[in-house]
Amino acid sequence: MGEQMLSVSLVVTCFNYGRFLPDAIKSARAQNTPFSEIILIDDASTDETPEVMSSLCAQSPALIKVVRHDSNRGQLAAFHSGLAIATGSIICFLDADDVFHSDYVAQIVACYHANPACTFAFCREKRFREKRELENFLATVPGTNRYVDHGLSVLRAINHKHWIGNVTSCLSIRRDLADRFFPLKFEQDWKTRADDCLIWGASLAGGRKFEIKDALVGYRQHETNASLSLEKRMTDPCEVYLYNLASNRLFNLLQAKLGLGPGSAWHAQLEFLTVKTATKYRLKVYAGIAFRAGGFSVSTARAVFHMVKHFLRAQLLSG
Repeated sequence: MGEQMLSVSLVVTCFNYGRFLPDAIKSARAQNTPFSEIILIDDASTDETPEVMSSLCAQSPALIKVVRHDSNRGQLAAFHSGLAIATGSIICFLDADDVFHSDYVAQIVACYHANPACTFAFCREKRFREKRELENFLATVPGTNRYVDHGLSVLRAINHKHWIGNVTSCLSIRRDLADRFFPLKFEQDWKTRADDCLIWGASLAGGRKFEIKDALVGYRQHETNASLSLEKRMTDPCEVYLYNLASNRLFNLLQAKLGLGPGSAWHAQLEFLTVKTATKYRLKVYAGIAFRAGGFSVSTARAVFHMVKHFLRAQLLSG
């Protein structure tokens, strides 16, 4: 697909982050390759967010759209609202307290353009607290053509819940891949940490994932970070248990929706062959999936033999 054919929508989710929103939108509007549209989702904020969004929309009415929730429904609901009106062939996401490097869209589009099989791309982040740290990040010059092809990860997700992605603001997805698994039930389960739904959903729906090895997102650390409070909560056994129940519900829903089973040793072999960074750990993971599916059989041995060949070949090419 040609680069000129890619339109890129941005969904910005916000709950009581009005004080950070101008920085976020300034970074989105300062892109070297512009977004096709910027969709702001106000999840029933009680601070200055509504006024800030109205002002931002008035400045760029052709670019910025605003959606307001009547009640605080959470991050997954905000994703649903954004996806419902997004028109781009690529969808990006931004938490309202984060910022983009000015080369973010250009690098995302270049990744999809250089890797036509890519349906889910994510970058790395630079964490900051002080204004000086933010200014240093924005002044950096990203590299080019620095990608990691993570291949397909359907069986890794089903068998191990492998999480191949990054924080929300680093994620992008092709629209046709998102449409395979969105919308989702259980919005109440994912008022925060809904990036899990994007990351696991993309894996289970057969997304081919690529990682851009540059930090293109400034991830703001502050006293009201949802992720920081979540990290503290996840030290509580009760919270850990409830999160695992929620993730199990999500996996059951996605597997039923996508018609997925456990796979076979042959499927494990085929998926491993899509993984270009074939490490010893990943070989062990896929061999375990093959033995779990096929037991100690000739077909399993054949599958593992081909995996070992792929691993050795990858080591020779990388060495």
